[in-house]
Amino acid sequence: MILQRNENGSEVIEISPSDFAKSGYTVTGNKKETVLDDRNKFDDYAVKSNDLLISIKGTIGKVAIIGDLSDDATFSQLKPVLLLDLKTRNKQLLFICS
Repeated sequence: MILQRNENGSEVIEISPSDFAKSGYTVTGNKKETVLDDRNKFDDYAVKSNDLLISIKGTIGKVAIIGDLSDDATFSQLKPVLLLDLKTRNKQLLFICS
């Protein structure tokens, strides 16, 4: 598990491939999780505007471009994705989670 769930932590949106918009930007997820308040670790796994998510299990190759999010968000820990930051991390591969 990447981020530890904790009932006394912070609530975040969890984005999975089933939440990917069919067209345009993905701006929310259907699931909320409460995770341990470890800001440094969360920031490593946070999904931000202009990130690119690619599913790598189940429906392989499903793609989402993340739009403006109203809440903190992370990718689903149960449905692996590739996370690429197109804005600030110069198109480098960040994570392959499985």
